[in-house]
Amino acid sequence: MTSIRCDSCRKDIRDARKDVNYYVILGRDLCEPCNEKLYLNVSKGMANRKPFRYGEYQTLLHKTIVKMTAG
Repeated sequence: MTSIRCDSCRKDIRDARKDVNYYVILGRDLCEPCNEKLYLNVSKGMANRKPFRYGEYQTLLHKTIVKMTAG
C-alpha cells in the first residue's frame, strides 16, 4: 500500500484513491479540502479578469499551488 501525504497541509490521506479523495495537480498531491481551497482561490482571482485568457488562468493556478505547497 502506498502512503500519500498532502503537499499543502502535510496530512496523510487515508485510503488514497486518485481523483476520488486526492488530486495530482502540476505534480503536487492535494487532499480534497486543499483542492477545493486551491480552486476557490483561483476562481476568485480570475473573477475580475475580462476577457478570460487561458494563459492567465494557468499562470495563476501555478502561482497559487506553489504558494500553497511552499514551506
